[in-house]
Amino acid sequence: LERIERNQARQKVEDTTIEPIQENNIEPTKIPDTPIQQDISDEIYYAFPTKEELYQATEEELRECKVGFRAPYIMDAVNKVISGEVDLDKIWGLSAEEARAELIKIKGVGNKIADCILLFAYAKHEVFPIDVWIKRIMEGYYFDEKDTKLDIVNQFAQQKFHNLAGYAQQYLFFYARENNLFKKSQKKT
Repeated sequence: LERIERNQARQKVEDTTIEPIQENNIEPTKIPDTPIQQDISDEIYYAFPTKEELYQATEEELRECKVGFRAPYIMDAVNKVISGEVDLDKIWGLSAEEARAELIKIKGVGNKIADCILLFAYAKHEVFPIDVWIKRIMEGYYFDEKDTKLDIVNQFAQQKFHNLAGYAQQYLFFYARENNLFKKSQKKT
């Protein structure tokens, strides 16, 4: 079963551990690595840097990739993975709660980032990453648009969606975004 789950994961574990930490601001082409030349065009494409390439990068080089204040978080993640303090392979065999605790050892990783990593890298579909948008969507659909604590939203999602919570989170997010639902109203002045 573990081997099947690993094969079904949609994104590489190492890439997906770094990506949520830097929140789409990185320009991986600026990290020294080997370009991948495609025969279909004259363009050069770059792979996401390996943990070894990231380990060799300085904080300044990471900041040049537009990761800003997240550079130390990326460095901490890479250092903890390379040292074995955080074992990404071990996470496959852990429950979602145990895996989350392992990932939270990384500076800058809280429940939401850990759940994103677990959902997208480890195919742990029972997790329900909650950010401000998902919280607002859940409050709009299920809590009469009343401010609701994160733990209550998460508990409700777990009870409602069970082992499909990750799929439900993705569907709710994209549906609400595409239909312009539950945005904070602009205050009139």
